[in-house]
Amino acid sequence: MADDQLIITLDVGGSSIKSGVVDLASLSVSDFNTTPINSRGTAESILQTLTDVIEYHWQKIPSVYGIGLGFPGPCDYASGISYITGVEKYDAIYGVNIHDALKAKLSDQTIPIR
Repeated sequence: MADDQLIITLDVGGSSIKSGVVDLASLSVSDFNTTPINSRGTAESILQTLTDVIEYHWQKIPSVYGIGLGFPGPCDYASGISYITGVEKYDAIYGVNIHDALKAKLSDQTIPIR
């Protein structure tokens, strides 16, 4: 697996995050993991859980091309801003630029996030 073909991926749901490392060349997933998340928690706790999941994969495969997030909507996906409100999950990150907030918390702040 060439490192420029590896992406850390997160599928963020209401009660858990499914994550892994996708090889773009073969479309295979390795290091699959499921992590609980408190979607009713504070913005800090939600962002910290996302960061912890990303860093978990980074420890195993430190040289990846980028990070991809699947996140519930409504969201401005191009800008990375959550507009979830009134559905009893992720209210704490309404209006938060998830992209920028994660970059500020990650050990490598230059990695592409989509």
